[in-house]
Amino acid sequence: RHSRGVYYLAEFTPFGERCISDAQLFHDRFIGGANGYQTGASLLHEWGLTTQIPRQRYFVSNRFRSKVPDAMSGFVVVHRPAVRVTKKNLEYLRWLDAVSSLRTVPVEVANPMQMLVSIAMKRGLEERLLRHLADKGGSAWVRARLAEAL
Repeated sequence: RHSRGVYYLAEFTPFGERCISDAQLFHDRFIGGANGYQTGASLLHEWGLTTQIPRQRYFVSNRFRSKVPDAMSGFVVVHRPAVRVTKKNLEYLRWLDAVSSLRTVPVEVANPMQMLVSIAMKRGLEERLLRHLADKGGSAWVRARLAEAL
């Protein structure tokens, strides 16, 4: 038992018993099963729009009220989603959050919206659903960028 409600099978190594890592615990609690996703500068870095590697990593999760493991509390911030995250809308919400992050994160590519549109096309995101989710939970700035790009 790791903590209240969290159980794991210990892994035996030549150096003794190894318990579950904080990173795995975080992933299982906040992101696993399409509960959430990474956002902000770390998402833009993952997609190649910026070279910044932020000190804090931002996540959006349906389980935003759960406690972040103590070892990660200074480096991880969990926000409430504007729209409940599901397997169907996960990639759409990530893409819309990437557009939203363009406001605050400096990017090194010449035309970031063009790059994001190509990412959306590669991932097979439908314009109709992007517009619907932007209307439902996006800011006016995101809706304007979406209208310009698509």
